[in-house]
Amino acid sequence: MKKLLGILVLGLLWCNISFAGTLKEDWRRDAEIYMEGINKCADYAGRSGSYNDEEYWICVKKFKELDNARIQRREHARDQKCKAAREKNTNTTGSTSLSNAENFLLGVMGQLSEDMACSY
Repeated sequence: MKKLLGILVLGLLWCNISFAGTLKEDWRRDAEIYMEGINKCADYAGRSGSYNDEEYWICVKKFKELDNARIQRREHARDQKCKAAREKNTNTTGSTSLSNAENFLLGVMGQLSEDMACSY
């Protein structure tokens, strides 16, 4: 049992390290999506052969609204995942049937899972 818990803790530590940098990846992906959207608006405005500035800005405004909504949905989902992990962690208390070491490892795993859910 202790060996299994040790392996799980090491696995969670590795997962936590492997998820590092996702904020940077989110920003990179958001920038790519933004540039693709702006380019599509430019293509749409120039489709008739003469560039229509009004159509371009209407398209950009609509695209920004949709892009901001997408980012808000992603952040809301991340917040809900974090909240659920925190609730699960607070509801998990030490068991009297487990040893101190097992309770400690259970607490460490709970904290690591919360850290993974709440961080980027």
